[in-house]
Amino acid sequence: MRFKILVFVLTLALLGGTFLAAYWFYDTIDQPERLAEQQLLRRQQQTNKGPAPDPSAPSFQKINDALAAGQLEDVHEQLNRLLKVYPNSPWESEARRMLGEMNVDRLFSRAPMPGKRDYIVKSGDSLAKIEKGSLTTIPFLKRLNNLTSLNLQPGDRLVYQPLEFELEVRLADEVLTVRQKAAAGLDPIFFKNYRLTAVVVPPTFPKVLKTQIQEKPAWVGDRKVLATDPKYAFARKQLLTTGRPGRPGVLFRPDSERVSVPAGGVTAVVQGIFLDDGDLEELSTILRTGTPVVVLRQ
Repeated sequence: MRFKILVFVLTLALLGGTFLAAYWFYDTIDQPERLAEQQLLRRQQQTNKGPAPDPSAPSFQKINDALAAGQLEDVHEQLNRLLKVYPNSPWESEARRMLGEMNVDRLFSRAPMPGKRDYIVKSGDSLAKIEKGSLTTIPFLKRLNNLTSLNLQPGDRLVYQPLEFELEVRLADEVLTVRQKAAAGLDPIFFKNYRLTAVVVPPTFPKVLKTQIQEKPAWVGDRKVLATDPKYAFARKQLLTTGRPGRPGVLFRPDSERVSVPAGGVTAVVQGIFLDDGDLEELSTILRTGTPVVVLRQ
């Protein structure tokens, strides 16, 4: 009897040890390996799936096909449609670049198209007088009509387009967006993006600043010149917004001015919002004084 009890006890001990060993193996080795295999399998499945398909890709391919075929009006229409239907497309940046270049080319073209108007010069007219009555600028009239002087003759035919734009400047994104005003109740239409080359503003600059273009200074050396000056075409262009008491306006400057200059024997950094010289030349041509401007710091 005592021998049977001893065998029973030894048998339980052996079984208990086997169970504990089995549990230890499961908990320490088998289960972690299974979890690792499952994670690896999930990663492989995700890799095999690849990136989600781009629904805008066929539209962008059609744009490239139309561009290769020289169908520029079709390209212009499809670019506008792509940005409206697929605002988050991976092609959004390239589409805006292409559309901006096309919009500028169309603006400076004398070809008949929506927005273009004719003006017949009358006795006593001047570019300054026509500028005020047609919502345009003297530099734009000269460039669009290939004028090399300010002399006008009665009966001359000028082509122009009202320049009704607004600006949004996003300092954090380093981009200036020009939009064209639309009919009442409709959103403004994208015109072109311009890249900021540098932003040097005081720490107290507001998060949101709503203002307008007050002046479009042009400089030949240290001398300010008007758009009617023969040397205007060679001048450095700037844009200055309306200031407030105790707060000067925002100065948009050409990148060529982004240098440190001596001030009272101490080197001072030039402040302003800087753009490529050619971009600022273009903006100075198409923007009128009074053009609305919104500057977003963030």
